[in-house]
Formats: sequence, structure tokens, C-alpha cells
Amino acid sequence: MTNQHDNTLGILINKGDGTFQTSKTYTIGQNPIGVIAVDLNSDNRSDLVVAYIYNSSISVLFNNGNMTFGTAMNYAVGATPSFILSADFNNDKKPDLAVSNQGNSTVSVLLNNGNGIFGAKMDYTTGRSPVSMAIGDFNKDGNIDLAVVNSGQNTVSILINNGKAAFSSAVFYNVDKTPQSISAADFNHDGNIDLVVANSGSNTITVLFGDTNGVFASRATYKTNSYPDNVLSGDWNNDGKLDLVVTNGKSNNVIVFQNICKK
Repeated sequence: MTNQHDNTLGILINKGDGTFQTSKTYTIGQNPIGVIAVDLNSDNRSDLVVAYIYNSSISVLFNNGNMTFGTAMNYAVGATPSFILSADFNNDKKPDLAVSNQGNSTVSVLLNNGNGIFGAKMDYTTGRSPVSMAIGDFNKDGNIDLAVVNSGQNTVSILINNGKAAFSSAVFYNVDKTPQSISAADFNHDGNIDLVVANSGSNTITVLFGDTNGVFASRATYKTNSYPDNVLSGDWNNDGKLDLVVTNGKSNNVIVFQNICKK
């Protein structure tokens, strides 16, 4: 977890019984906003990628295997990075990176050369103020596409990947006010990936139903409590259907939506 106010990163070691040891703290760059763990150099160790909100960069820290990390390697991204994810965007079986940049309304894609070293960023235009992303093969062509939440525009951008990490111009879909978070999965069991978006400004979630061409023409809206700011999917009741859990930042609670679609 990143600690923005003291510029540190905390790691809690699992004891194996669902409890954790006291956090180990590492000093990193200024104003960290997010972190992901992924094996970037194929040594079977989870490395770290950290985004820094005010200096338009990310850092890669390689895991030494003994709860220490190597010197940070820094890479430029767009202005005010807000979210990081990893996927193989060019089908070379190496984890690449995508970073949403809230300050200049872009996504930066960085390709991994195989040993955890990344090339220069490639920027793609999104809607205004992108804050979150999800991935999936939306049009079933075998390539990983991007869905981007645009908080300042009340939209989701779909960027279709041609398989060489080159993305098409964004296609936009309207959601409710001030979207914050997104999850991608097949919620209605039709074999196509759908999207669900938490809208903090309207106290709703929007479900966008996908088709085989990566088009999200149909939608449904559900009420939440106050200021939904995160949404995750999972089969919470073991019925084979993906349910939703939504955190509500101002009402200080969590809502679980049970999936009742007919399989």
C-alpha cells in the first residue's frame, strides 16, 4: 500500500493463517498514488510498480527475494497519473504496463522488453480526467483491450487493441455522474465481457453489456448508498454467477449485489 503523505510503501507479510505481520515500510518517491505487484522479469518474484501523482512518472522496483527491493527505475508517463495495470498488450507473453493520466486525459502504454526494462511510453487519448481502468478481450480477437473511466466527462472509453499494442481511437459510452471505478467480467453469461462502473456523483452503478464486437449498447443502472467509489466482482455465494461488491465512501459501508441472471 502507498502512503502519499510520508512518501512510503508498506508491505504486510501474510503469516499463512489470514493474519499479517507488522507492516514493513520502504521510502519511495514523492506523492505515491498507486502500486501494483507483478513479476516483470520472469524470476518468479513479485516486483512493484508505483505511480507518482505530481511528477508524471512511475517507478519499477525489482524484488530481491529477501523482502528488499532494488533501486527504483523511473519512467515518464503523462500528467498526474492516477491508475496502473499490467497485461500483455503485444502478445509476446511479457507483462506490459498501462497508466491512466488524469492531468492530460491520456493512457500511457509501456512495453516490456522481457527483463523488466520498458520502452518509451505510447500515449492514447481518453475522455477527460481518466481515473480507473479495466482490461479484457472485448471483441474476441485474442488481444487485450482497455476500458477507461473518465471521471470529468461521465463516460467510459473503449480502446481496441490491434495486437501490437496499438490502440484504436476511443469509443465513448455514457454513464452516471463522476464515475470512479470499473470492473470487467461476463455478468449475464452470454460469453461476452460486460463492464460495471461505480458513479460517486449519482450514487449508482452502471452495467454496460458487451457484445461479440466489443460494443456496449445496452445498460442497466442500480442505486447504491452515498458516494460509491470502488466496485469489484466475485462469486460471493458460490452459485457460479459473478456478484458485485461496492464500497460507499460517505456512508461508510459496503453493498453486495447478488447476480440473479438465469444461466
